[in-house]
Amino acid sequence: MSQVAMNPLVAKLRTFVDLPPEDEAFLETVCRTRRAVAAGETIIRQTDDPDRVTLGFNGFLARYKTLPDGRTQIVGYMVPGDFSDLHAFTPKSLDDDVKAIDDGVVVDLDRRRLASLFERPAVAEGLFFSSQIDEATAREWILNVGRRSPHERVAHLLCELFLRLRIAGRAEEDACPLPMTPADLAETTGLSVVQVVRALSEFETDRIIRLEAGRLTIFDPVRLRSTAGFSARYLQIDDDWGRRHPGPSDNPDASLGR
Repeated sequence: MSQVAMNPLVAKLRTFVDLPPEDEAFLETVCRTRRAVAAGETIIRQTDDPDRVTLGFNGFLARYKTLPDGRTQIVGYMVPGDFSDLHAFTPKSLDDDVKAIDDGVVVDLDRRRLASLFERPAVAEGLFFSSQIDEATAREWILNVGRRSPHERVAHLLCELFLRLRIAGRAEEDACPLPMTPADLAETTGLSVVQVVRALSEFETDRIIRLEAGRLTIFDPVRLRSTAGFSARYLQIDDDWGRRHPGPSDNPDASLGR
Protein backbone atom coordinates (compact mmCIF):
# COMPACT_ATOMS: atom_id res chain seq x y z
CA MET A 1 0.00 0.00 0.00
CA SER A 2 1.38 3.40 -0.94
CA GLN A 3 1.92 6.19 1.56
CA VAL A 4 -0.86 8.23 -0.05
CA ALA A 5 -3.29 5.30 0.17
CA MET A 6 -2.55 4.97 3.90
CA ASN A 7 -3.67 8.54 4.55
CA PRO A 8 -6.98 8.06 6.41
CA LEU A 9 -8.52 11.18 4.88
CA VAL A 10 -7.75 9.91 1.38
CA ALA A 11 -9.10 6.46 2.26
CA LYS A 12 -12.29 7.97 3.66
CA LEU A 13 -13.00 10.33 0.76
CA ARG A 14 -12.29 7.54 -1.74
CA THR A 15 -15.29 5.73 -0.29
CA PHE A 16 -17.62 8.47 -1.50
CA VAL A 17 -15.98 10.07 -4.55
CA ASP A 18 -13.39 9.40 -7.25
CA LEU A 19 -10.31 11.35 -6.22
CA PRO A 20 -7.91 12.36 -9.00
CA PRO A 21 -4.26 11.44 -8.27
CA GLU A 22 -3.37 15.12 -7.96
CA ASP A 23 -6.01 15.54 -5.24
CA GLU A 24 -4.63 12.56 -3.33
CA ALA A 25 -1.15 14.05 -3.53
CA PHE A 26 -2.52 17.41 -2.36
CA LEU A 27 -4.20 15.81 0.66
CA GLU A 28 -0.96 14.06 1.53
CA THR A 29 0.74 17.45 1.50
CA VAL A 30 -2.00 18.95 3.67
CA CYS A 31 -1.45 16.19 6.24
CA ARG A 32 2.32 16.37 6.22
CA THR A 33 2.63 18.60 9.31
CA ARG A 34 1.38 16.52 12.22
CA ARG A 35 1.65 16.59 15.97
CA ALA A 36 1.48 13.87 18.58
CA VAL A 37 -1.19 13.85 21.29
CA ALA A 38 -1.15 11.87 24.52
CA ALA A 39 -3.94 9.71 25.91
CA GLY A 40 -6.24 11.85 28.05
CA GLU A 41 -4.97 15.12 26.59
CA THR A 42 -7.65 17.73 25.86
CA ILE A 43 -6.76 19.09 22.44
CA ILE A 44 -9.78 21.36 21.88
CA ARG A 45 -11.64 23.31 24.57
CA GLN A 46 -14.92 25.17 24.42
CA THR A 47 -13.05 28.28 25.49
CA ASP A 48 -10.65 28.10 22.52
CA ASP A 49 -11.01 30.55 19.66
CA PRO A 50 -12.35 28.70 16.59
CA ASP A 51 -9.25 29.53 14.57
CA ARG A 52 -8.36 26.02 13.43
CA VAL A 53 -9.82 22.63 12.57
CA THR A 54 -8.27 19.39 13.76
CA LEU A 55 -8.08 16.23 11.68
CA GLY A 56 -7.60 12.91 13.42
CA PHE A 57 -4.77 11.00 11.73
CA ASN A 58 -3.99 8.15 14.13
CA GLY A 59 -5.78 7.11 17.31
CA PHE A 60 -9.20 7.91 18.74
CA LEU A 61 -10.51 11.29 19.83
CA ALA A 62 -13.65 11.81 21.91
CA ARG A 63 -15.97 14.78 21.81
CA TYR A 64 -17.53 15.42 25.20
CA LYS A 65 -19.64 17.88 27.13
CA THR A 66 -19.43 18.67 30.83
CA LEU A 67 -22.22 19.56 33.24
CA PRO A 68 -21.75 22.23 35.94
CA ASP A 69 -21.22 19.52 38.57
CA GLY A 70 -18.42 17.92 36.57
CA ARG A 71 -20.29 14.99 35.07
CA THR A 72 -19.37 14.34 31.45
CA GLN A 73 -20.94 12.69 28.41
CA ILE A 74 -19.09 11.52 25.32
CA VAL A 75 -21.16 12.81 22.41
CA GLY A 76 -19.04 11.59 19.52
CA TYR A 77 -15.86 9.81 18.48
CA MET A 78 -13.39 10.98 15.89
CA VAL A 79 -11.62 8.14 14.12
CA PRO A 80 -8.71 8.73 11.72
CA GLY A 81 -9.88 10.80 8.76
CA ASP A 82 -12.49 12.72 10.79
CA PHE A 83 -12.45 16.50 11.26
CA SER A 84 -13.30 18.14 14.56
CA ASP A 85 -15.72 20.49 12.80
CA LEU A 86 -15.81 21.57 9.17
CA HIS A 87 -17.89 24.57 10.27
CA ALA A 88 -15.59 25.64 13.10
CA PHE A 89 -15.01 29.11 11.68
CA THR A 90 -18.72 29.96 11.58
CA PRO A 91 -19.60 30.12 15.32
CA LYS A 92 -18.12 32.65 17.72
CA SER A 93 -17.35 29.88 20.19
CA LEU A 94 -17.15 26.09 20.32
CA ASP A 95 -19.72 23.97 22.13
CA ASP A 96 -17.78 20.87 23.15
CA ASP A 97 -14.31 19.66 24.16
CA VAL A 98 -12.19 17.07 22.38
CA LYS A 99 -9.75 14.74 24.14
CA ALA A 100 -7.49 11.90 23.03
CA ILE A 101 -8.59 8.42 24.08
CA ASP A 102 -5.17 6.95 23.31
CA ASP A 103 -1.80 8.21 22.12
CA GLY A 104 -2.25 9.46 18.59
CA VAL A 105 -1.47 11.94 15.86
CA VAL A 106 -3.50 14.92 14.60
CA VAL A 107 -3.25 17.54 11.88
CA ASP A 108 -4.23 21.17 12.54
CA LEU A 109 -5.59 23.23 9.63
CA ASP A 110 -6.00 26.99 9.77
CA ARG A 111 -8.73 28.89 7.92
CA ARG A 112 -6.70 29.28 4.73
CA ARG A 113 -5.65 25.64 4.60
CA LEU A 114 -9.17 24.38 5.20
CA ALA A 115 -10.55 26.68 2.49
CA SER A 116 -8.04 25.24 0.02
CA LEU A 117 -9.68 21.83 0.38
CA PHE A 118 -12.97 23.20 -0.92
CA GLU A 119 -11.28 24.65 -3.98
CA ARG A 120 -10.95 21.13 -5.36
CA PRO A 121 -14.37 19.85 -6.57
CA ALA A 122 -13.84 16.15 -5.80
CA VAL A 123 -12.45 16.86 -2.33
CA ALA A 124 -15.26 19.32 -1.62
CA GLU A 125 -17.85 16.73 -2.67
CA GLY A 126 -16.26 14.12 -0.43
CA LEU A 127 -16.22 16.52 2.52
CA PHE A 128 -19.87 17.31 1.89
CA PHE A 129 -20.69 13.60 2.12
CA SER A 130 -18.57 13.37 5.27
CA SER A 131 -20.47 16.26 6.86
CA GLN A 132 -23.80 14.60 6.05
CA ILE A 133 -22.61 11.36 7.64
CA ASP A 134 -21.54 13.22 10.79
CA GLU A 135 -25.06 14.61 11.10
CA ALA A 136 -26.66 11.21 10.43
CA THR A 137 -24.37 9.60 13.00
CA ALA A 138 -25.42 12.15 15.63
CA ARG A 139 -29.07 11.26 14.98
CA GLU A 140 -28.25 7.56 15.26
CA TRP A 141 -26.57 8.16 18.62
CA ILE A 142 -29.69 9.90 19.93
CA LEU A 143 -31.72 6.85 18.90
CA ASN A 144 -29.14 4.54 20.47
CA VAL A 145 -29.29 6.22 23.86
CA GLY A 146 -33.01 6.90 23.76
CA ARG A 147 -34.54 3.65 22.56
CA ARG A 148 -32.15 0.70 22.38
CA SER A 149 -31.58 -1.78 25.19
CA PRO A 150 -28.18 -1.97 26.92
CA HIS A 151 -26.98 -4.91 24.82
CA GLU A 152 -28.27 -3.26 21.64
CA ARG A 153 -26.51 0.01 22.46
CA VAL A 154 -23.14 -1.63 23.01
CA ALA A 155 -23.45 -3.89 19.96
CA HIS A 156 -24.51 -0.98 17.75
CA LEU A 157 -21.56 1.16 18.84
CA LEU A 158 -19.12 -1.69 18.15
CA CYS A 159 -20.58 -2.21 14.66
CA GLU A 160 -20.36 1.50 13.87
CA LEU A 161 -16.81 2.02 15.08
CA PHE A 162 -15.55 -1.07 13.25
CA LEU A 163 -17.07 0.10 9.97
CA ARG A 164 -15.88 3.69 10.38
CA LEU A 165 -12.36 2.41 10.96
CA ARG A 166 -12.65 0.18 7.91
CA ILE A 167 -13.62 3.21 5.82
CA ALA A 168 -10.47 4.96 7.06
CA GLY A 169 -8.29 1.95 6.24
CA ARG A 170 -7.62 1.28 9.92
CA ALA A 171 -9.43 -2.07 10.33
CA GLU A 172 -8.62 -5.60 9.29
CA GLU A 173 -11.17 -8.07 7.97
CA ASP A 174 -12.45 -8.97 11.42
CA ALA A 175 -10.55 -6.77 13.89
CA CYS A 176 -9.70 -3.17 14.71
CA PRO A 177 -8.15 -1.07 17.48
CA LEU A 178 -10.61 -0.08 20.20
CA PRO A 179 -8.85 1.55 23.17
CA MET A 180 -11.97 2.66 25.03
CA THR A 181 -12.41 1.48 28.60
CA PRO A 182 -15.77 0.20 29.91
CA ALA A 183 -16.11 3.59 31.61
CA ASP A 184 -15.66 5.33 28.23
CA LEU A 185 -18.26 3.07 26.62
CA ALA A 186 -20.65 3.69 29.53
CA GLU A 187 -20.22 7.44 29.15
CA THR A 188 -20.94 7.05 25.44
CA THR A 189 -24.03 4.87 25.67
CA GLY A 190 -25.66 6.35 28.78
CA LEU A 191 -25.25 3.07 30.65
CA SER A 192 -23.54 2.13 33.89
CA VAL A 193 -20.11 0.50 33.79
CA VAL A 194 -21.73 -2.66 35.18
CA GLN A 195 -24.19 -2.80 32.28
CA VAL A 196 -21.41 -2.34 29.72
CA VAL A 197 -19.21 -5.00 31.30
CA ARG A 198 -22.15 -7.41 31.45
CA ALA A 199 -22.94 -6.90 27.76
CA LEU A 200 -19.30 -7.29 26.70
CA SER A 201 -18.89 -10.40 28.88
CA GLU A 202 -21.95 -12.05 27.36
CA PHE A 203 -20.77 -11.22 23.84
CA GLU A 204 -17.39 -12.79 24.63
CA THR A 205 -18.94 -15.85 26.27
CA ASP A 206 -21.12 -16.35 23.20
CA ARG A 207 -18.02 -16.03 20.96
CA ILE A 208 -19.42 -12.98 19.17
CA ILE A 209 -16.47 -10.70 19.96
CA ARG A 210 -13.35 -10.37 22.02
CA LEU A 211 -12.25 -7.01 23.40
CA GLU A 212 -8.79 -7.28 24.88
CA ALA A 213 -5.76 -5.00 25.22
CA GLY A 214 -7.38 -2.23 23.18
CA ARG A 215 -8.27 -4.49 20.27
CA LEU A 216 -11.72 -5.61 19.09
CA THR A 217 -11.99 -8.95 17.29
CA ILE A 218 -15.36 -9.84 15.77
CA PHE A 219 -15.90 -13.59 15.49
CA ASP A 220 -19.56 -13.50 14.50
CA PRO A 221 -20.55 -10.29 12.67
CA VAL A 222 -23.94 -11.76 11.81
CA ARG A 223 -24.92 -12.12 15.46
CA LEU A 224 -23.37 -8.79 16.45
CA ARG A 225 -25.30 -7.00 13.74
CA SER A 226 -28.50 -8.89 14.60
CA THR A 227 -28.17 -8.03 18.29
CA ALA A 228 -27.75 -4.35 17.44
CA GLY A 229 -30.42 -4.24 14.76
CA PHE A 230 -27.68 -2.51 12.81
CA SER A 231 -27.98 -0.92 9.38
CA ALA A 232 -24.99 0.84 7.82
CA ARG A 233 -27.23 2.98 5.66
CA TYR A 234 -26.52 6.14 7.68
CA LEU A 235 -22.80 5.67 7.00
CA GLN A 236 -23.46 5.80 3.24
CA ILE A 237 -21.58 2.56 2.54
CA ASP A 238 -22.33 -0.92 1.22
CA ASP A 239 -24.70 -2.43 3.78
CA ASP A 240 -23.54 -6.01 3.17
CA TRP A 241 -21.26 -6.36 6.20
CA GLY A 242 -22.53 -8.80 8.82
CA ARG A 243 -25.46 -10.01 6.78
CA ARG A 244 -26.14 -13.73 6.63
CA HIS A 245 -25.95 -14.98 3.06
CA PRO A 246 -28.10 -17.97 2.07
CA GLY A 247 -26.12 -21.18 1.71
CA PRO A 248 -27.07 -24.57 0.27
CA SER A 249 -28.80 -25.54 3.52
CA ASP A 250 -31.12 -22.54 3.11
CA ASN A 251 -32.36 -23.80 -0.24
CA PRO A 252 -34.83 -26.67 0.21
CA ASP A 253 -34.23 -27.78 -3.37
CA ALA A 254 -30.44 -28.00 -2.95
CA SER A 255 -30.57 -31.16 -0.86
CA LEU A 256 -32.68 -32.78 -3.57
CA GLY A 257 -30.16 -31.95 -6.24
CA ARG A 258 -32.62 -29.76 -8.14
